Amino acid sequence: MVVNSVHWFRKGLRLHDNPALQEALSGADTVRCVYVLDPWFAGAANVGINRWRFLLESLEDLDNSLKKVNSRLFVIRGQPTEVFPRLFKEWNVTRLTFEYDPEPYGKERDGAIIKMAQEFGVETVIRNSHTLYSLDRIIEMNNNNAPLTFKRFQTIVSRLELPRRPLAPISQQQMNRCLGKISDNHDQLYSIPSLEELGFRTEGLPAAVWQGGESEALDRLSRYVDKNVWVANTQAKTCSLYASPTGLSPYLRFGCLSCRVLYYNLREIYMKLCKRRSPPLSLYGQLLWREFFYTAATNNPNFDRMEGNPICVQIPWDQNPEALAKWAEGRTGFPWIDAIMTQLRQEGWIHHRARHAVACFLTRGDLWISWESGMKVFEELLLDADWSVNAGSWMWLSCSSFFQQFFHCYCPVGFGRRTDPSGDYIRSA
Repeated sequence: MVVNSVHWFRKGLRLHDNPALQEALSGADTVRCVYVLDPWFAGAANVGINRWRFLLESLEDLDNSLKKVNSRLFVIRGQPTEVFPRLFKEWNVTRLTFEYDPEPYGKERDGAIIKMAQEFGVETVIRNSHTLYSLDRIIEMNNNNAPLTFKRFQTIVSRLELPRRPLAPISQQQMNRCLGKISDNHDQLYSIPSLEELGFRTEGLPAAVWQGGESEALDRLSRYVDKNVWVANTQAKTCSLYASPTGLSPYLRFGCLSCRVLYYNLREIYMKLCKRRSPPLSLYGQLLWREFFYTAATNNPNFDRMEGNPICVQIPWDQNPEALAKWAEGRTGFPWIDAIMTQLRQEGWIHHRARHAVACFLTRGDLWISWESGMKVFEELLLDADWSVNAGSWMWLSCSSFFQQFFHCYCPVGFGRRTDPSGDYIRSA
């Protein structure tokens, strides 16, 4: 029987540690790698130019990596429910593979595609690689409820086996066994769109501080796990408010970097430096917070809103569009807050302490505006904002869920003075 595979990229924009892509290649006669992009969605979605640029650069890099193994990326315009029936017929597809998406919207979309594939006699193969652990297993171990304190979450994770070891990158030898036909007019039919094509004005757009793509992600990882750099970072008492050349969060969000690869790099360097003692859970703090919010969100379709959200405190927030606009545009009159929001709009990234400051200012600290409004601004501007972590972080910082530290507010003057004592950050905005 002839096996014609299609691998559907969504997140997971990489060739290293990609279990679903490996499944597409296994025993296949042909493999085509597709990314489905709906231009209408691009115009309607609450996603800013920096996030779109990062995505398009990541797709360009993915296409270049596929070229090196004698393949190409097929960017298909349209909605998945409309695109796949056509591709199934045109390419005589027998197998569809993709990475498991744990978020409620993704699970609903994928359920519809799986059902459609069955009607066409197409096998679907889904593999988890966007999170370290099986979120369903964590929930099962907590009496079938998502753990809602980080301490409880850590306790459960400590009982689990280590995450699966990452897989090797796709090789040219693998791809050569199942090459699909690449037409001479591939670039006309399946090209990656430009920002202009998506409706963005690019005149005067500054150079990207964060370049998208797997290649850049792996370069940054290499610098990040350099022994001297890693030791200096873990021992540092101060934080830099500026983007770091070893920063990785946007690459994890888009799946340009495997979280398992990062996990095992951290684990191995720690065990070398610390005489093979098992690393503490705190070492993986940011990765575990990511897993924590994904777990809390996976079975809660209202995780990104207050009403109808069973874990969220119902608070009578103020309605103040003018104050919200001034906050979002960096015009509050508080230099520390305005500098942070200016950096966010220009670069698509801000330090986690800066995130705490502006979230507290918008919600319980000063303006008493709903965390949902702040979450939507971050969704538009922040490169590493994804549905689960963004909503979870805003609920946490507004004391709407997880735990309520109402006594702990970030002063928009004092906290800024302590974090940026020289005032250089504020002056650079």
